[in-house]
Amino acid sequence: MTIYIQGKDQTVAKAIVSTKTGDYTVTTADFGKSLRMNSGSDYNFTLPSVGTADDGARLTFIKQGAGKVTITAVDSDLISDSGAAGTISCAAGGLVGADINLEYVHGSVTWVVRGAHGTWTTT
Repeated sequence: MTIYIQGKDQTVAKAIVSTKTGDYTVTTADFGKSLRMNSGSDYNFTLPSVGTADDGARLTFIKQGAGKVTITAVDSDLISDSGAAGTISCAAGGLVGADINLEYVHGSVTWVVRGAHGTWTTT
């Protein structure tokens, strides 16, 4: 894909994609990746334990199947307005193709929602 920015052609690199079909524990090696859940069943992504060195880490999650996708924080980390070690999820039967982009902000120990498509609910 080529885009035009301030008078110059720029090429946008493809995302590194990893498709999952069951529960998956995200690692720091997944930072910057697009993680897809392709299943008709309900499954969970568990975020890794993070610290100062991980400030700015980004992850994209895509719900490809009809099953509910839940993303769970660990330790005392938050996801948006969730409680400590809370969750954010997109319901089963909800929009296939829903996605969410998270960025870790160490100063507030929060995974901030940078963008989303579909209905995502925190707990």
